[in-house]
Amino acid sequence: MDIPTNNRQFYKILNDDDLLYQLIRDQNLAKKSDDHTCHCGSSMTDGTRKKKLRDGTTKIYPTMRCTNKLCRNQLSVRKNTFFSFTDSLDRPNSKLDIRTIMELIWLWCLETPSIKIAKLVEVSQAIVVDWTNFLRDVCQKK
Repeated sequence: MDIPTNNRQFYKILNDDDLLYQLIRDQNLAKKSDDHTCHCGSSMTDGTRKKKLRDGTTKIYPTMRCTNKLCRNQLSVRKNTFFSFTDSLDRPNSKLDIRTIMELIWLWCLETPSIKIAKLVEVSQAIVVDWTNFLRDVCQKK
């Protein structure tokens, strides 16, 4: 799947889990199950994990699951990827869901000010600053 070129395309993808995870995998931002082998040596398949949140809602997370029925190991698609961001002190700091991160990146690419990004994606300005610094570092390495 190609990277969207306008807001309408982007938000259509952002609001559809299947399209969003297809885009992320096609752009090599997350692992594909066919590219990963479980620690037991078996292949992995794409799956999901449901988690009940404190507010009573259920959140669905994409995972990779081992095909060996005796193992059934699950890995987050975020593990060891672009989405497993660590802060300047090397602490894991990826509590944002992938949808929020993608929207933050989209707005950053459109040169939206940090204060406005924080309001639009409903996160603190400190989080936006951390992510924009990370994005700037990634761009400098390329």
